[in-house]
Amino acid sequence: MLKFLVLLVLIFILPGCSSKAKEELYAEGISQIGKGNAGGAIVLLKNALEKDPEYLSARYQLALAYVKANKHEQAEKEFLQVLEQNPAKSTVHLDLARLYNTMGKPEQARAEVEEYLKSNGRTAEALGLIGESYALQKNLEQAERYLLQSMQGDTKNTGVKLALAGIYMAWRKHPEARRQLEETLAMEPKNSKACYLMAALENTMGNSDRALELYQQIAGFDKADPVAPYKMGLVYLDKHDVEKARKLAAYLVKTFPDKGEGSRLQGLVQYYTKNYTEAIALLQESLKKQPSMEGYYFLGLSLYCHGELENALSQFRRIIDYNPSFVQARVLNSLILLRQGRADDAIGEIRKVLQIDPGHAFAHNVLGRGYLAKGMNEEGVRELKAATGLGPTATGDMLKRGGEGDQWNIETLMILGDLNAGNKDNKAAMAAFTEAARNKPDYAPALYAQGVLLDQSGQKKEAAAKYRAALEKSENYVQALNNLACLYADGYGSLSEAERLAMRAYKLQPSNPAVMETLGYVLLKNGQKPHALELLQKAAERLPNNGYAQYHLALALMETGNEVQAGLKLKKALQLGKFPEQDQAKNILAQLRRSEKRN
Repeated sequence: MLKFLVLLVLIFILPGCSSKAKEELYAEGISQIGKGNAGGAIVLLKNALEKDPEYLSARYQLALAYVKANKHEQAEKEFLQVLEQNPAKSTVHLDLARLYNTMGKPEQARAEVEEYLKSNGRTAEALGLIGESYALQKNLEQAERYLLQSMQGDTKNTGVKLALAGIYMAWRKHPEARRQLEETLAMEPKNSKACYLMAALENTMGNSDRALELYQQIAGFDKADPVAPYKMGLVYLDKHDVEKARKLAAYLVKTFPDKGEGSRLQGLVQYYTKNYTEAIALLQESLKKQPSMEGYYFLGLSLYCHGELENALSQFRRIIDYNPSFVQARVLNSLILLRQGRADDAIGEIRKVLQIDPGHAFAHNVLGRGYLAKGMNEEGVRELKAATGLGPTATGDMLKRGGEGDQWNIETLMILGDLNAGNKDNKAAMAAFTEAARNKPDYAPALYAQGVLLDQSGQKKEAAAKYRAALEKSENYVQALNNLACLYADGYGSLSEAERLAMRAYKLQPSNPAVMETLGYVLLKNGQKPHALELLQKAAERLPNNGYAQYHLALALMETGNEVQAGLKLKKALQLGKFPEQDQAKNILAQLRRSEKRN
């Protein structure tokens, strides 16, 4: 507010300034820059230039004032005009290089440094700017090389230290990043960028309380900065403290009504609590106030979780068009393409991610699923195994806020388990299911899948224990109810409990022929023959190629005195292939044939 009032005063006194000499206007402009009033400086310096368009010092300072005011295009125009007026002022090339790096134009930045080097030596500042330009392009090896060379000439260049810290953070070399940041903060305790990077590092390493302290420090020495409270809100969301995040969002909306951080954080709170409709509306509001890649990204995530895949796709494409190296957007883009059945497009998109970040776990996950969708099982298993062996990634963490990131990791293990089981590699299958259950102890399908493997290998008591464990996590898990009822009916539990379990499964899924078959078999064991026969006949009709169903129907037919039909069903059962009671079926059929001959 103070800066605004100062600017108003300057505007109103300008008519009176027309009589002032250009040198006086220039001096007052420099004074305003020193006081942090870039807007006031711009007005004064432009007035000086109106008096003398060739006033080179005023034009140069005007360019610097535009930089401080974040008016990059105007700053660029003035720097270029300075060079046109005085090509010998070669340091302006470095000013332009610094500006182009800020604008995200690394190639233009390097071109300006090259112009500077034509008439100057390889200074530490020039090498640092080249390094920063390579860092922007994610060419981290080249960036590190130039930045380290720059530091040899100037060990106190905090800009270079911060760029190196960013590289080391990207490489997950946390001790090296910490050292650069600590050295920077020792020299400049109120360096906001260093504080932000240190907070991000602490948060990455699980020190969320320390990250919060750093964001609070930034908010303390820069009360006009809405980003620090916003970042605090993100940390609180990661700590599952929704109410504190909600309060910070309300504070931001009230204190910075024209900024986008408040409504964006409100949108994220709604996204975190799975209120996707509200999240979409709030994020759209934040983007109207302040377009940002982060806003588009979270809007895309909210649309994705709300099932609006095409709208989500448009948000991620918008980000990719602006920043092709934004890997999280590309991953989500490919994920949507995969869900739309466009496996080839998804694979092509996700390969671009892995070119940028070969260790991106979520990208390997999506690529594996893309291969599986095309029937390329060997390649799919390879990628899914790679995904489970890598650490968390940003996309997985973002999806986790909406409840899907963890689920994807679990599903990956379940797919691997199913594929290994299909290949008769039960040891590898059990390892995958066990890891899924370890990562998510309340995930009933993982416990059930372990039970199936134990059941198939003859470890019936252990299988029953796993089915019971699955039911403790999900009491209406039909497959677990069904299989446990079968085991109890076969002597691994009480028949009364078997009937209770089978009846519960049948009430949940009365049209499921497997459930119908199990209930019929249990009722047959309990002596309820007519009802059992009715259910088993219906199940066998719906499962004509299931030897197990035909065998149980044969048993019911025998129990109700229809041995001729029983023999036919036994014969059909044996023709269909292997099933657990195959030997018993052969013996019963032989007995029926002997009885038929005697009669």
